[in-house]
Amino acid sequence: SFGSLFLDEIETSPQCEGRGFAKQTIEKLKAVASAHSVSILLKPKAFNVDKGENRMNSEELRSFYRRQGFADAYGWGMEWKP
Repeated sequence: SFGSLFLDEIETSPQCEGRGFAKQTIEKLKAVASAHSVSILLKPKAFNVDKGENRMNSEELRSFYRRQGFADAYGWGMEWKP
């Protein structure tokens, strides 16, 4: 890996949740990162407190990213490596 891409936020509107849009976005980002030999870093943090109680909490979000191939990294975040 020659570098990394840091994701700050991926957000879908409540009416789009559960339709696979975030997963599709992550797949596209992973394809670009893989083509350029860079890892993807992120710090999963849920916005359910600010943006509605039916949103994922932080542990659900972390679990979602694990299913997308991310692993816990650096004691604070998660990383996907090509």
